[in-house]
Amino acid sequence: MLRFDSFLFLLVPRREYSVLGASFRAKVSFYIIEIVPTALREVKWSLPEGLVVAEKPATLDDSLVGAIIFMRWVKYGWLVGKISEKFTTATPRLFNKFNYRIKWFDGWENHMLILDNYSSGLSAPYKSWCLLEKVAEEA
Repeated sequence: MLRFDSFLFLLVPRREYSVLGASFRAKVSFYIIEIVPTALREVKWSLPEGLVVAEKPATLDDSLVGAIIFMRWVKYGWLVGKISEKFTTATPRLFNKFNYRIKWFDGWENHMLILDNYSSGLSAPYKSWCLLEKVAEEA
């Protein structure tokens, strides 16, 4: 184990793997190095400025496309994303595992949103999610 600035380098012992090919068999040995940030902390519940938690939707349908989502991740805590697409039977490989594609700050990810996981606040369990909407302006 080596420490360099804010990262921890883990050296995993050498392992041997057999690689099978069409006409050959070879043994490959190598080290696996994992880089783990040491300063990783969960983002606690705190609503982004100008947003409030929306009412729980009655169903998971196309009306959620374009909505802002707030989800609690296991290692990272609460993150904001935007629902970009609802999967349908037109994409059966995705439709069987996921129901929505969400755009996060670091890229796209497919999710299976479940209404029973709709929760917010400090006591919300991991994998909870809620929709956010802009605060209504007073006239």
